[in-house]
Amino acid sequence: MRGKLILIGAILIGMLLLKIITPVVYHGYDAGFYRAMSRELISSNPKTATAPYNYRVFTPWLLHFIPLETETAFAIYNIILCALSAYLLFFLLTDAGGSCREAGLGVFFFLSSWVNARFSFFYPVHIDGTYYFILILAFWSLFRKNNTLFFIALLLGALTREYFLALIPVYYLFRKEKGRFLDREVLWNTIKLAAGPVFIFLLLRLLIPRANQDFSYWNHALYFSRMFFVHGRRIVHSYLNIYGVVIFILLLHLPSLISFLKKNSYLTAYLLLCLLFLMVGGG
Repeated sequence: MRGKLILIGAILIGMLLLKIITPVVYHGYDAGFYRAMSRELISSNPKTATAPYNYRVFTPWLLHFIPLETETAFAIYNIILCALSAYLLFFLLTDAGGSCREAGLGVFFFLSSWVNARFSFFYPVHIDGTYYFILILAFWSLFRKNNTLFFIALLLGALTREYFLALIPVYYLFRKEKGRFLDREVLWNTIKLAAGPVFIFLLLRLLIPRANQDFSYWNHALYFSRMFFVHGRRIVHSYLNIYGVVIFILLLHLPSLISFLKKNSYLTAYLLLCLLFLMVGGG
């Protein structure tokens, strides 16, 4: 109990310091869609029906029922969720074999990264915090061998962001017997776990109307893949700005990193899928 209280205190102090150094609040492009969806759910307002944002319903629809101003509700929700994510991440890292010191360092990098706590202070109306929590919950459930938690993570992911699909092969690769390419029992379990969330993912796209009738994921992917190559230098710079210290630490231990990824094919697959989503999805 004492250790957990120290962890909670460290997270709260860290987030307070990050708030002090992040005084500016900005409401950008996609915030307009999520703000509108939270206020009106589905309506004649084009901002509530612009794909692909209109399918990412979990956070804005949940906050619709919170009796606060939309911006305030998003800000409080994302800060609380970031703190919960940091707390859960500590136990994910210890369950994965890390020491308390290593897990604490992982939490430090998580909180100090621009895309987590500081982003929530700077750009409060967003859904990324929900997705980060879902990711941590999904990986933690794998180490805990808890299929129910993993199913919940997939279900929330289907309601939050398209990138949850990358978690499905992760489950198979994590669970399958080492040395076997095809593990029929684990493959069947993967299909059963993923069927419901994928069905809901597709159903949302069939039932929710969209204002931009010309939208397609194929065109979306082509647009962002062009942007990836046109602005590749800027993207690399942004990732160095966000993850710079971690990237250099990994590069300094490159042989160990390569060996680790070879032993953990599920993580290699997930990182490659993240790279693919970066190229074709812009995130």
